[in-house]
Amino acid sequence: PEAGKLSPPGSRAQAARMDSSTAIVRLWRLCIPEVGPDPSCMCRVGSVALPRLRVVLEDTLQRNLESLGCGSSEEALQVYMQPDRLGTVGFPYFWHGMESILRACGTYR
Repeated sequence: PEAGKLSPPGSRAQAARMDSSTAIVRLWRLCIPEVGPDPSCMCRVGSVALPRLRVVLEDTLQRNLESLGCGSSEEALQVYMQPDRLGTVGFPYFWHGMESILRACGTYR
């Protein structure tokens, strides 16, 4: 955008300036189903099933495997998100995992 003009909400320019905390919260909201917990998974309230995280994060993880020190996006999910034995990730683990991913990729703000 021109000097002094704001970028439209949701634009790449706005996303590039977004602080990491805001970005992590927005990403969490993308992961949570709008209609409530998925009855097909055994998710605890306030957690997300690994398959849902995979859908949301797959492209980003795949592009950054080298920076993350992982051989696959599945490995990155396991290492950074630390899912429980049911394959779910609670918000604190998600937050910590995303901060670690952003730092590893050099994009933490």
